[in-house]
Amino acid sequence: MRPPPTPSPTPQQELAALYNEHADFVWRSLLRLGATPDVAEDLLHEVFLVVRRRQADFDRERSIRAWLYGIARGVAANYRRGRSRAAERLRNVATPSPPPTPEEGLERRKAAAFVAEFLGSLDEPRRRVFELFDIEGLSGPEISALLGVPVMKVHTLRRSARRRFEAALEERRRGEASSRRETA
Repeated sequence: MRPPPTPSPTPQQELAALYNEHADFVWRSLLRLGATPDVAEDLLHEVFLVVRRRQADFDRERSIRAWLYGIARGVAANYRRGRSRAAERLRNVATPSPPPTPEEGLERRKAAAFVAEFLGSLDEPRRRVFELFDIEGLSGPEISALLGVPVMKVHTLRRSARRRFEAALEERRRGEASSRRETA
């Protein structure tokens, strides 16, 4: 009587055997391909995730190590590209300014309250034009299209709101100067 035939290994068992046999080779290859030791383990697992997805595509006539090396080369190239893009994004980020001092924070809150009070004093058309032009930076034609009013009307409303703002600002400065004289 013959022993029963041994069942062929499952794809998971084949993958586990590949990992056990070739993980060190793939690790060293990743390091030579530019991976840093702190990310090499993650990339090693990424390689074997790709192997898992492409396991059925493997041509058994080829060298398994050559196939694994090709996958590792692709994974390492993706890592280097990603690292390069991340470094470029960091170079393009402006250096953050230091946080405001308590005095600067107080001044900012006072200025914000002043602007909010000023905006509340304007009628709707002037307020909307002032906000869109002077705060949001939109152009006259853009505001005209948004609000459905002629461009000349936008500029007239902006000039009127701007004059009122400058007058309110001057009044605020005079008030601050007089209160400083009183406390001195």
